Amino acid sequence: MRKELVKNRTGKTTEVSHALMHELSPDVRAEVGSAVAAMIMQTIEGGETMIAVTPEEIAERGVNDSSKGLATFIDGELVSYASATAPRPRCIDSVPMSEIGSVITKEAYRGRGLARAAMAALVNELANEGVASVVFANGKSEPIARSLGMRDAQLFEVTADMAELCKECNNYCPLNDLKNKDEEPANPARCCDTILTNIDDIVKGSRHGRSYKTC
Repeated sequence: MRKELVKNRTGKTTEVSHALMHELSPDVRAEVGSAVAAMIMQTIEGGETMIAVTPEEIAERGVNDSSKGLATFIDGELVSYASATAPRPRCIDSVPMSEIGSVITKEAYRGRGLARAAMAALVNELANEGVASVVFANGKSEPIARSLGMRDAQLFEVTADMAELCKECNNYCPLNDLKNKDEEPANPARCCDTILTNIDDIVKGSRHGRSYKTC
């Protein structure tokens, strides 16, 4: 496990430990899977938008594929979790990209900077492998992603004359992750307002501190 001192808004620090799911024992993975699934359901029942995931899916994240699940602990107790999809190449230049999702913290531990710490640790793991991170930002995740140096993903804009090309493309692009190829691509202007990424920094290979930042 990788230890880190996390500072909250008041300046108080907390020591946490991060571990990828495949680094944990099967029993611990199962416990984390159950705990995270329960946290997600509690969040959904509270009116927030999240995708329900089974404990088994969470427990096996990154064990048999290249996706990632990262658990954050305090004194052995799971307090936060973040996941990332398996990397897929971007259409225009084949740079590998992974979508960050399911960033969640136990209610009793919120407000301590733990969600940011979990996301930062996961972004750093991906960056060390040369994989860019993409965040489909909402009201809570956008300030966290921006604090990590991510910026608007304008490079993903799809113009009208590219719509047909996008339908035929099987590579990864946040605006073209279409399960049904008869669907029209998402509105690029609307999507670009909410998609954040560190793609430029991965391409440049520039690094500032412990995570990739905007130059």
